[in-house]
Amino acid sequence: MKHLFFLTTLLTIAASALAQGWNIDLLTSCYFEEWEDAEQIALSENYAYVLTHNQGIAVVDVSDTDHPVEVAFYNLAGWPEELVVTDSLLFAGFWDNGLHILDISDPFFPQEIGVIPEIQYVNDFYVVENLLYLISNGTRLFLFDISNPANPQLLSLQLLSVAASTILVQDGLAYICMSLEGLWIYDVSDPLNIVLLSSLTLPGMVSDIDLQGNYAYVACSSIGPKAVDISDPANPFIAGELTAFNCQSIIVDGNIACIGANYPNLYTIDISDPTNLTILGQCNPSGYLRDMVKSGDWLFTAYDYSGMRIFNLFIPTVPEMHKRYDPEWTVERVTTFGNYALVSAYGAGLLVMNMSSPANFYQAAYLPDFAYVSGLAVYQNYAYVSAGEAFGVLDLANPFNPMVVTQSAGFRAILKTDAERELGYGIGSYDFQISDLSDPANPVSLGVVSNNCEWGEMDYYGDYLYSVAAEYSLNDDYMGQFLHVVDISDPANPFDLSSSELPEGAKCLEVNSDYLYITVENSLYIYSLENPEIPDSISSFTFLDTPDDLEIVGDYAYISAGLGWGIRVLDISNPYSPVETGYYLTLTASRDLAISGEIIYSAEGEYFNVYDADEAVGVKIPANGFVPGSTALLSNYPNPFNQRLTLDYTLPAAADVSLQIFDLQGREVAALGTGHQAFGKHSVVWDAEGMASGVYFIQLMVDGRWTMARKVVLMK
Repeated sequence: MKHLFFLTTLLTIAASALAQGWNIDLLTSCYFEEWEDAEQIALSENYAYVLTHNQGIAVVDVSDTDHPVEVAFYNLAGWPEELVVTDSLLFAGFWDNGLHILDISDPFFPQEIGVIPEIQYVNDFYVVENLLYLISNGTRLFLFDISNPANPQLLSLQLLSVAASTILVQDGLAYICMSLEGLWIYDVSDPLNIVLLSSLTLPGMVSDIDLQGNYAYVACSSIGPKAVDISDPANPFIAGELTAFNCQSIIVDGNIACIGANYPNLYTIDISDPTNLTILGQCNPSGYLRDMVKSGDWLFTAYDYSGMRIFNLFIPTVPEMHKRYDPEWTVERVTTFGNYALVSAYGAGLLVMNMSSPANFYQAAYLPDFAYVSGLAVYQNYAYVSAGEAFGVLDLANPFNPMVVTQSAGFRAILKTDAERELGYGIGSYDFQISDLSDPANPVSLGVVSNNCEWGEMDYYGDYLYSVAAEYSLNDDYMGQFLHVVDISDPANPFDLSSSELPEGAKCLEVNSDYLYITVENSLYIYSLENPEIPDSISSFTFLDTPDDLEIVGDYAYISAGLGWGIRVLDISNPYSPVETGYYLTLTASRDLAISGEIIYSAEGEYFNVYDADEAVGVKIPANGFVPGSTALLSNYPNPFNQRLTLDYTLPAAADVSLQIFDLQGREVAALGTGHQAFGKHSVVWDAEGMASGVYFIQLMVDGRWTMARKVVLMK
């Protein structure tokens, strides 16, 4: 079966090559995903770590409990069981994926440093200094030395006679909840000689435990919490209890215990007298409380299907849900300023990303109040943000703490800014507005053009502004799409100079130098502005899908070419003959682009991606204007063949090339065209004299990487 494996390998390599870009490389990708199910939560300083089902670990900055911010996400698949944070380390245990150890000294960039993959079916674990106590499969108690977290060492294994669910270790004693058997206490002062001290039978399913002073507080599901006197670990006894309500989890702090239940799902309990437990208050938000951690008067909880919830315990008798954090991101818009990017997540808010290192960017700030952004532009140190009917100006002088300096309702969205004239151009429902930006923090309306048009994308050239607009009759009947030319020589009195009908599907518009660029359906149309009042169409370039965005920078056009066709780069140094110089096939449709130097920032729904287009903007166009679109084996003819076979292939840039031929057993039988070759089209002939009839595979290798594969048949 070796030949079948080889064929599969060839096809896999070919598919991989097709999925890659040509002259554009993906630097890094940020995946914004709705949490499937928050299972476990831990707290360290100002950060909450939330373990989600089959997704990974979300890092949330909770320094401002009014505005929690997800700053990082580490992908880890599996069914989560426990999460522990100690100093700069995070331990995540899974029922089906072992135990993983992460370095979280920099919360923005969690790094996995160790793993115990052979331990499956993790129930619970506890970390004390350099020792890790872990319950696996209910009946195995493992003890690991984690003084070197990159290489945990097994010290001992203790077999338990009954199924255990939870463990807590303190002062050389391990307190283990034995699901249906109660609380068992072990002496673990000698890790190599673990001794059972006592067992206490408790009613119901024992699911969680916390300690304070001489008492263990135990959650007994369907029965209620118990206060167990452990002053003598060899003879524990029930000192106090509450009955008749469900109890899944428990956490103790001072005189207050917080209990997670099913309904209501959060109780506060007075434990000042452990022999007389008293219910103080309760709260019943929907959902199932999985885990919780307390810091001061704040309780941070993990809820299935409901993300993280923060409760206010300032008044213990009246616990209140303060904030629900369950991010649902759809990244739709992006723009840049300096070393930062402003990213709009529809329904979630604005993110400020530090892009000093594009391959390792991180979130600098989050502004949830701008949830549904329809317009976004940057001028000097200010951002102009439109969201629904609201308009705001953000001071970006400190990108880590953007400040809203102006807010108003009804002010039109600013889409373009003109630094030379200190003007902003924007749109309303059926009008176009010019704003004075001489005081950037307080834009002032100068002039307005009103008509029955839905103004779309726009750009300016000298004293003229161009916009794609949908026109309507006085009876609000749709009349089609038109290119409007607006005279803005007097910003206080702009007027609609002319309009010309466009084909349906016109969307994106940009001006560069003396040319106007408009996307219509799956084509880019280029117009000369030699006469700026009457743009003249001079050329076009066709794609395979409808572009969502167009950016023109210098001699290059950057196009998000729709789902499946990704990001394309065109050399437009000769507007009469645009030439594609690079592309990247994105996983999802790119909705918006921003360009900074040779870096492309792309808003792609659940993804915010960063690409390096250095090679795409470095291609030298030959005199005949031909540049191959990608590395490819174009054809092999004739096929089937008798003895001689001609092979054509293209190179987008000079490269080291080798054409290798394999038989069905995966053995190399010939190598052709080996050496360094220039970009362009190449041909080579294979003379198969002496070869047996049958099937052969031709594989093109470029710069040491397998690319395309072809199957040919030799018939003699």
